[in-house]
Amino acid sequence: MQGLKVVNTSQMDRSERNQKISLGFKKRVLVIIPACNEERSIGKVIGEVKHVLPQSDVLVVNDGSSDHTSEKAEVSGAIVLNLPFNLGIGGAMQAGYQYTYEKGYDIAIQVDSDGQHDPKEMDIKFRSRSRNQSRTRN
Repeated sequence: MQGLKVVNTSQMDRSERNQKISLGFKKRVLVIIPACNEERSIGKVIGEVKHVLPQSDVLVVNDGSSDHTSEKAEVSGAIVLNLPFNLGIGGAMQAGYQYTYEKGYDIAIQVDSDGQHDPKEMDIKFRSRSRNQSRTRN
């Protein structure tokens, strides 16, 4: 997967994220959300991701859901990749990374589908982590 860069957004604040993504080099960003039976939370998670990273595309990898996860994700504006049966988180993410590569995205970001990790809290994680890293460098 030459040229693909996986980014852990919890290590950067919102302005840094937007700057890295939009600085003259126009990186194509895909947020991958693996999901199985998450119809109650998927719409909200997609909305929050689009608010935090409005220039990114959102891919929901529907991992064999038996509820309306796929439909809710599509109505919320996500690209939906429906797996024929449940492959688990590893298989769902492999499918997401394969999609990322085949469609020519530059950056892939994983976000949980159940709302457990609020995309808005990524800035808070970065601030505390960057303070700790700057202390160890000095």
